Amino acid sequence: MTASLAGVFFVWFGLGPKLQKYLVYLATFSMGIFAVIAYSLVEETVHLGLNTTELIFYIVSSFAILELASHLIPNAHHHHEIDHDHQHNKIDARRMIFGDAIHNIGDGILLVPAFITSPIFGLSATLGIFLHEVVQEVSEFFVMKEAGFETKKALLINFITAGTILIGIILGLFLTQAEQLIPPLVALSAGGFIYVIIRDLAPHMWRNIRSQHNSLHHLAALVAGLAIMISLNFVLPHEHLESEQETNNSIES
Repeated sequence: MTASLAGVFFVWFGLGPKLQKYLVYLATFSMGIFAVIAYSLVEETVHLGLNTTELIFYIVSSFAILELASHLIPNAHHHHEIDHDHQHNKIDARRMIFGDAIHNIGDGILLVPAFITSPIFGLSATLGIFLHEVVQEVSEFFVMKEAGFETKKALLINFITAGTILIGIILGLFLTQAEQLIPPLVALSAGGFIYVIIRDLAPHMWRNIRSQHNSLHHLAALVAGLAIMISLNFVLPHEHLESEQETNNSIES
């Protein structure tokens, strides 16, 4: 939610020109974080007892749900750059706000299985989502400014919209009260992170590379995200969750 206030640094502290050229690399850095988290969650589903067919089913289901949600909200697109080649009015801004609220609910649901799997995964997922949100929130702040919103109102709307992530967290916590739902939720969460990489972060990176010819910078950001997460996995290993069958076997033993 604090990421929603990032626009204040660009306006009130005059950091826009200094940070704008580096902002795009935060999304690529978060892609590296999400890639390792997605792999780790997929690995966790194996220890939770899901077979390959079930895993693929839940990942595909996650893609289908998120893709359907994106099509049900027309023109509720996200921006990753402050500069864009089209103008926005207040109707566009409201659609964007609504789309962002739905997106944040989804982020909240994704976070819960990550934390259940491991606090390290949860904190890493939070960091990745935070960096991703900084890029989006700053860009969306300028969209609202362009649409005629005052600075304070734009920041307030951004913060309230970001608060919908709490709805997703509550939903995720409610669903995980049923232990049999934990393996499917972990698999769906893995699919969600893979979806964000494929449908959002990677296209954004390629568009920026084509326009700015800065592939080495993006590669460095991606490798940095991957390296940090892989290092954390080695330094702070976690115990895998046990499936219900494994728990019963342990009790019987």
